[in-house]
Amino acid sequence: MKIEQRVLLERMKWLMACRVVLVTFLLGFPLLLQLDFLKNTRSFFTFYFLIAATYFLTIVYIFFMKQVKNPAFFAGLQLALDLMFETALVVVSGGIESPFPFLYIITIVSGSIFFQQVGGVLTAAGATLCFGAMANIQYAQWSPSGGLPVLTDKEIVYTLLLYMITFFIVGILSGRLAERLYKKEIDFLDLRVFHENIVQSIPSGLITTDLSGKITSFNQAAE
Repeated sequence: MKIEQRVLLERMKWLMACRVVLVTFLLGFPLLLQLDFLKNTRSFFTFYFLIAATYFLTIVYIFFMKQVKNPAFFAGLQLALDLMFETALVVVSGGIESPFPFLYIITIVSGSIFFQQVGGVLTAAGATLCFGAMANIQYAQWSPSGGLPVLTDKEIVYTLLLYMITFFIVGILSGRLAERLYKKEIDFLDLRVFHENIVQSIPSGLITTDLSGKITSFNQAAE
């Protein structure tokens, strides 16, 4: 497996773990506290559905991870589903006035971590598109959850502009930082592979131990 693919798979494990933790706490607490926007029956069941779907998809991701031949596509698919789930959560928890739009920022940062500058900008564009579509639905005074507050034209335009600027700033800045981190990570792995190749090619046996004398590694000649 190429070094770039190994890096993507390692980051994917962290993404799945963080996703489960966030969903458990961010969606579990509103259910535990019985917040006002959960009084709507559809919102209540949507929360349960999102939690169950996240757990189920995480199990599916883990099952297929070792069989994935294109980690980049697999990561992109997860990010796209995250945007869809976040949009559904925002819709049922108050639309534009929902407390959960910040979850888009987490996904944008994740896109930057996986795909650097391009990933951050594209994920920011996807978040803007999803949030904008949700705002248009709210402006039309129609929503699957019903009862969303009706905002004025100026309030909707201002809110959309504010979130759009925030999304793209986060995407650009996190993308630049991710590029630097990615280059250093690739260089480190290249150096590690180079070192392992040198050790394995030495004709003499080489064994390393820890302070207690337990063998931690050895080359082919030592074997």
